[in-house]
Amino acid sequence: MGFVDLNDYVWCWKARTHFYVNSIVHLAMSLFALLAIIDYVRLPEDASSELKLAFWIQFMWFIMASVFTAAICLSFVFCPNHIWYGILSIFLGLLGTYGLINETYVLAKYGILRTDDRKKVQLLEHYKGSMAGTSLQMFLSAASSFYLSAVLFKLSFLYTLKPDAGDIYIIQTGPPPPPAVISLDTNGNAPINRPPAQDPLPLEGPAPELEAQCAQRSDPVLDVTQAQNSQKSLEKSKKSEKSAKSHVENTQISSGSERK
Repeated sequence: MGFVDLNDYVWCWKARTHFYVNSIVHLAMSLFALLAIIDYVRLPEDASSELKLAFWIQFMWFIMASVFTAAICLSFVFCPNHIWYGILSIFLGLLGTYGLINETYVLAKYGILRTDDRKKVQLLEHYKGSMAGTSLQMFLSAASSFYLSAVLFKLSFLYTLKPDAGDIYIIQTGPPPPPAVISLDTNGNAPINRPPAQDPLPLEGPAPELEAQCAQRSDPVLDVTQAQNSQKSLEKSKKSEKSAKSHVENTQISSGSERK
């Protein structure tokens, strides 16, 4: 398992771009804490210390949590490893599932105020807008965890890329070049004259038939060797004819001298 190339594309974006976008989203979600600031400013002058303390305990920590989560998303750029990304993918998937189920359960059972102690309703009723923003932030954070988990899954060792059948190409080579033809001229020279190219073998049919058709074509090297051998035999026959003619002439001369 090696390192991950963050320039690889995941859903039309580079891998590093997904991490940057998630960091920006978490920073933007921290703006929901502005609703708590507005509610805090609108508290009555005679508000109890419990109401003021609820502002810091219930809401301000969301800002720190959002900034911390944004930093974690950005840190994924500096550890591009298949195994590490696989572990993070599983962890973020479980974290998003827990956040989604927990927030849905709290809203369904306790309402927007998200408290099981009904005595605290009077303390938290001044932060209804803040509670709504916090619930929305929790749902968006769960969705962001699912999204980032899917991106890390495609970059990890858990994801095996299977090639499509349409991406497999079969390349068939053409037939061998036409053989060279050697013809002797009157001076005994053998210039090589190559005939015009013939039509290639059809690229259809089973592979054994194509191999048989290609095997029927002659080898140019063998043709040249055969032509050279035929040229040598032709020269030998010419020499034998000359020697036979000279022998006949010598016999005729010798017979004429004997008659005289």
